[in-house]
Amino acid sequence: MSVISRLSLLVCLLLTSHVNYASSYLTHHTLAVGQAMSAFYMFGLTEGDPKYKDQYQQSLKQADRHLNNMVKHEPLLAKDIKARWDELHPHLKYNHEKDYGYYIPGLIQGRFRLYLDFIYPKVKQIGFHETNLPQQFLLLTTNIEVLSGRFFDVASSMDTNEASMLGENAGIDPAKVARLINVKLEKIQAMKMSRAAQDNLKLVRRKWKFIEDSMVNYKPDNAYLAVYYNKVKIFKLISKSEESIAGI
Repeated sequence: MSVISRLSLLVCLLLTSHVNYASSYLTHHTLAVGQAMSAFYMFGLTEGDPKYKDQYQQSLKQADRHLNNMVKHEPLLAKDIKARWDELHPHLKYNHEKDYGYYIPGLIQGRFRLYLDFIYPKVKQIGFHETNLPQQFLLLTTNIEVLSGRFFDVASSMDTNEASMLGENAGIDPAKVARLINVKLEKIQAMKMSRAAQDNLKLVRRKWKFIEDSMVNYKPDNAYLAVYYNKVKIFKLISKSEESIAGI
């Protein structure tokens, strides 16, 4: 291989690595925002169960950390995202009144929804190399957490019509996200991995199928506790799969 060819290959590898790091920061930030949204609204739905407050506060810290890494490594990508997040984050807290319980002003809930609508399409635009199994796990988890965040957003809303489910800008269509999750599950299960990871993925698919209809076709009587429990179990199972692949 000539010197010029080697240099060209090195540049391509560096550019690819750069995009993957940026993608990873953005995707981890989006995943954390989805987790924060689920726990944030569960706190209200359970009338202030402190364990959900701990969970959404931890997820918000993770979202901050990943965004700060994105600012450091990919400032152009992070610029608009950082500005929107800094405007929203301080307002993500509950009010409480004796007659109404825990509530969040509708304007803030709408802004939270729009923020997820804003960042999720960016994850899809950047994308990852399909052959990288850890990144495919990350994308799968992120899609499930984003859809979960939207589910609990709608469950906490007084307005549960189609517009509220899709969001003002339709950045997240639950049915399309669910189809993407199913496609990714099929693709990942066809990839080479340890027996332990395969077994975990079988459980992931089973739990996902149990909550898929609830997350896509929202109904006022959906069992949100069951949805939350199973989506947390899915996250843990995928994390175990990643650990078994990494040999941890």
